Amino acid sequence: MTKIVTRQHQRTPLALAIALAATLGAGSVQAVDFHGYFRTGISSSTNGDQQAWLPGKLGRFGNETEGWYDIALAQDVYKNEQGQVFGVYVNFDGDVALKRSWEPFDSNYNNGNVLQFSDMYATAKGFIPSAPEATIWAGKRGYEKRETQMLDYKPIGVAGNGAGVQGIKAGPGELSVAVLRKDADAVATGSTDVNELLNVNYFDVRYAKLPVFSDATVELIADYAMVNKTDSQEALEAAGTTYKAENAFIPTVILSKPLQNGFNETTIQATTKTFAHNLVKLGYNETSFDVDGDYSDAKAFRIINTGEAYLSDKVIMSHAAVYAHGTDITPTTEKVNAFTLVARPAYIWNQNNKTALELGWFKQTNTVSGTDLEESGKKVTLAHVLTAGPSLLTMRPDFRFYTTYIKADKNEIDSWSFHDGKDHQISFGVQAEAWW
Repeated sequence: MTKIVTRQHQRTPLALAIALAATLGAGSVQAVDFHGYFRTGISSSTNGDQQAWLPGKLGRFGNETEGWYDIALAQDVYKNEQGQVFGVYVNFDGDVALKRSWEPFDSNYNNGNVLQFSDMYATAKGFIPSAPEATIWAGKRGYEKRETQMLDYKPIGVAGNGAGVQGIKAGPGELSVAVLRKDADAVATGSTDVNELLNVNYFDVRYAKLPVFSDATVELIADYAMVNKTDSQEALEAAGTTYKAENAFIPTVILSKPLQNGFNETTIQATTKTFAHNLVKLGYNETSFDVDGDYSDAKAFRIINTGEAYLSDKVIMSHAAVYAHGTDITPTTEKVNAFTLVARPAYIWNQNNKTALELGWFKQTNTVSGTDLEESGKKVTLAHVLTAGPSLLTMRPDFRFYTTYIKADKNEIDSWSFHDGKDHQISFGVQAEAWW
């Protein structure tokens, strides 16, 4: 997912960003819009360093050990009297290990950090006569991702080099269309070394802001991944040297409803083949095109409900609940059932102080060759939070002083254990998270 930057080129992205900022700042139409995100801090446990286990199942609060950052620059560079606007957007982000005093941009994540330009694209608004409100874009982009914050994964995660048109008024809603390139590595079925990059293009169509009842809206998303193979890649698949890469389609329905000082959102997805594998696997579940197995008969669906609401004037609660079911995921995995529930109530002492308690539980059962394998666990995180506002999900910065207890009840799928073979961990730390 992250582009690796070698040591000899480690200064290039930062130098480019500084040069871009200097260029945009000189004689610009508007001031440069600088915004970003980071999370960082220190953590440990009663038995060695803190280890994170399945934050996408148990919740990420008090259950993550790395840092992340985004540094973004945006500007309109041209605007005329007709309302036509050219703009540019650049974002580079990285994942930091938070373990050593010196963590350079390095290909070894355990000793350093990895960095990429996740976004570098241009926009043009007002250039379509029949749809002057629409925006044309082209370049590299993390395109309109949808993230389940408490679980730290993206049910919609289409990103890559591409082009598209956004925000076309069409009836009561808005239409957007895009094509993005998101290539995948071919994977050998045996020990043979294979170095083949499969050309995969995503076709993305979205219809958003469709009113359905009261103040609720629906967004309809359709993503189709098409593999453009060479003759030699077709021959490798025919010989059984690599797994077969098949086109895949995933439709998504997102129902959103604002609540008083909160919100509720339900995401429904149903799909086949490689996307079905991603919906039900342990860990990070994104809209990724994997070719590391035989997923030709896989079928799955997933329902995600997340939101935040005030239970009283002093108590606010966020939650995330996920149910996923799959069949024939691989030739030996006949069935998968997975359920996750994470709830985080918090008592609001005042505008800038709250005490939060996050409870997480999950259970997943994979039926493999007629045998049920179970993975399950629970997590409790207690934290006092210094914050910019009472919301748990929309207010930043946060300073979190936390203690977490995690217990792996069953580990028959990933065989997980904490340090020294323990099935539990007590950890503690301080984390800062900010966006601006």
